[in-house]
Amino acid sequence: MRGKLNSEERGRLRSLFHIYDVDNSGRIEKNEFSAICQELQVPTEEAESIFSRLDADGDGTSSVKGMSAEERDRLRALFRAYDVDNSGRIERNEFLTICAELQVSAVEADRIFQRLDVDQDGTVTLQEFIHEW
Repeated sequence: MRGKLNSEERGRLRSLFHIYDVDNSGRIEKNEFSAICQELQVPTEEAESIFSRLDADGDGTSSVKGMSAEERDRLRALFRAYDVDNSGRIERNEFLTICAELQVSAVEADRIFQRLDVDQDGTVTLQEFIHEW
């Protein structure tokens, strides 16, 4: 892995971030981040370097709050890519496809989908998708 993450790597890290943010706090501790990096087969030294850049305030955690406009645009693009039928919603089957591509277990995928589907209507809207990031 290079010193800088490319957009695909950042996207995978963001997806995994929400999987490992078990308490839904919007923050990942260093040991949780290490588990994410192991999933991505990131060498330990590189994971340490990445985490030190993400831990901007030095409190031992990383957060994805405070997204830039560019990051929101990327999320919109990601949402559209996985909204296969262009309905403006990600249905459960579309979401399961995303998770399978990320090698997320069905149990974990269901837990994440339930969290994303704020209004519990069986679909995830763009607003729900971005809000959870």
